[in-house]
Amino acid sequence: MRLFIAIDISAAVRDGLAALQTQLLRRHLPVTWAAPVGMHLTLRFLGETPAGQLVSINTAMQAAANRCGIFTLATAAPGAFPDMHEPAVLWIGVGGDIEQVLWLYTALGRALEPLGFAHDERPFRPHLTLGRVRDRSAHTEIAAAMRELFLPSITWQVDHIALYRSERMPQGPRYTRLSGVQLA
Repeated sequence: MRLFIAIDISAAVRDGLAALQTQLLRRHLPVTWAAPVGMHLTLRFLGETPAGQLVSINTAMQAAANRCGIFTLATAAPGAFPDMHEPAVLWIGVGGDIEQVLWLYTALGRALEPLGFAHDERPFRPHLTLGRVRDRSAHTEIAAAMRELFLPSITWQVDHIALYRSERMPQGPRYTRLSGVQLA
């Protein structure tokens, strides 16, 4: 199973992101948009994982969650990977109690490492993916559209983390929640 651990977002955040996508859709940009129903903040991508490891993964999640209290996040400025000059992935940043997110990310990494999940060498940048660019030759137009976006800061409370299965489908990825653990 292709798995990842994520922070769920609130309905208000999901609605706000869907409204941003609607603004961008009007510009007919060459972007494959993420389905609002599946939007989340990925903490750890585990990749292809044997079903026999689910119990151990849940134990690792619980170990990290037990040491992290409930916190608040907020939507922030738009951005792109690798950057706004050559956008490939369009996203909305995350603000609020970022120190808690970073702590949780690190704690999950430590708890998962004994299970064979390697530490991600790339810096962790909390974000909510809006879409993926299909034609990078339109980068100037896409970057301009992203810079013009306005999203008022929307806050939400984080009280749990969840384990998801990702399945590649012709219409885009399908995410199925397998389990969740409450924060302390």
